[in-house]
Amino acid sequence: MGFVAEALWLIKIKRYHDAAKLLEKHLTDQDLKQSSKSSLMSWIGECYLKAEDRKNAGRWYELASRAASESRDLPEAERQNRVLKELEEAMECYKAEDDIAGIGRLASLRDSLMRRPSSSVQTDG
Repeated sequence: MGFVAEALWLIKIKRYHDAAKLLEKHLTDQDLKQSSKSSLMSWIGECYLKAEDRKNAGRWYELASRAASESRDLPEAERQNRVLKELEEAMECYKAEDDIAGIGRLASLRDSLMRRPSSSVQTDG
């Protein structure tokens, strides 16, 4: 987990794109739980957001939402909260970029999630 310290250092010195790229490299680590993968994707989104790269930030928040929905190592309520939180983050990024396609896709997805029973939160792409 030395990469976490390195990522934190890159963020501290405001090299947000470098931090995001470093974190992206570790998404394929074999021992990474699905919930941790979701958190890592969200952190990547946050790095891009700090770099004012909202297009990439939105993409990563959307991916984090999908990863959270697939996570079976989280309690149901926490999984659902994460999915919706990441969707909202992505939505804000897409709105800032006037990404009509992204906004529409996420609005439709969010609405379908709100209508489903809490035990079936999924984000099929």
